[in-house]
Amino acid sequence: MNGLDDAPVLAVGVRIQIPRGTGLRFGCRYATVLQIRAQGTTVYLGNGELVTYSFDALQDAVARTQPNLT
Repeated sequence: MNGLDDAPVLAVGVRIQIPRGTGLRFGCRYATVLQIRAQGTTVYLGNGELVTYSFDALQDAVARTQPNLT
């Protein structure tokens, strides 16, 4: 089963753990999703830093780290 039902939930206000390999120094840190737009996803790292992942980079990285359920 690979499809929309398997996609991880990523919504505004959700606290996530950023997967490894999604940023130079942001991997494995916790963040809160602030906005999701076509241009990118902005997250708040909790220490005053805002990071924007362009386009679907964060969603793709989160999807890659999910175990294959089939």
